[in-house]
Amino acid sequence: LLFSLRFFRIRNSLLSIRYPSPHLLLNDCLFLTLYQYPLFCLLFFRIRNLPL
Repeated sequence: LLFSLRFFRIRNSLLSIRYPSPHLLLNDCLFLTLYQYPLFCLLFFRIRNLPL
């Protein structure tokens, strides 16, 4: 996952160098929503379900 994230960041930077447009920001937001949010949810639930 980290590798894909890095790849995405590199690809994004290359794209922004080529043609900077507002849809790139949207792309980053989409990426954050689709990839980070479920991860945070998983982490949160895992922490909550740990027997303390």
